[in-house]
Amino acid sequence: MLIMFYTHRAETIWMYYSFNIFIVSVVVIVLWVFAKFILNKPFINHSLGMGDIVFFYAISLGFTSQDFILYFVLSILFTLVLTLALKMLNRSENHTIPLAGYMSVFYAFVILFSLFEY
Repeated sequence: MLIMFYTHRAETIWMYYSFNIFIVSVVVIVLWVFAKFILNKPFINHSLGMGDIVFFYAISLGFTSQDFILYFVLSILFTLVLTLALKMLNRSENHTIPLAGYMSVFYAFVILFSLFEY
């Protein structure tokens, strides 16, 4: 993952960037449609925070396409498991989930794992 910039040509990197940004855009549009028409709630800061969207786009520039899809899915699952575990331990009435924060914690685990992998 950290070696991507040294092992791929510039054309390939831009192809990865374009595909990753396309994936994030599709996810954001699907979430917007779901929030607007199914939940009948405002999208920004009610269904998904602006920081989450910015984090999605920022993190998409750091992975190859296969690694990004894997990271994105696994970090969402990590967020789900962590949120459910914390909700069971602490029965608070707070209904927000710090998605970008939990995804960045998972990203830190990915970075640490990649450092010890080599």
